[in-house]
Amino acid sequence: MRKLLFSLIALVALLLAAVLIGPSFIDWNKYKPEILAQVKAATGRDMTIKGDIGLSLLPVPTLSVHDVTLANLPGAHDPNMASLKALDVRVALGPLLDGKI
Repeated sequence: MRKLLFSLIALVALLLAAVLIGPSFIDWNKYKPEILAQVKAATGRDMTIKGDIGLSLLPVPTLSVHDVTLANLPGAHDPNMASLKALDVRVALGPLLDGKI
């Protein structure tokens, strides 16, 4: 019975480690076209991401995007509404698990 319990605990720990560490091994840059399409659908504006996209869950959930430009509406004075060299978004894990961002 003890062997089964230890085996289950080890399996759960391994799965938890894979979920927490796994995102750091994914190339998030290949999702740029999908992200840009979603932004266009939501805002009606074009966005460019010339830099890298990164996502990590440890030590805190963090999304990093570099060299981002959001276009302005046609006919506006400036061609770009916003330009960012870097954007780092960190979310506290406790409120995130409660559904409060």
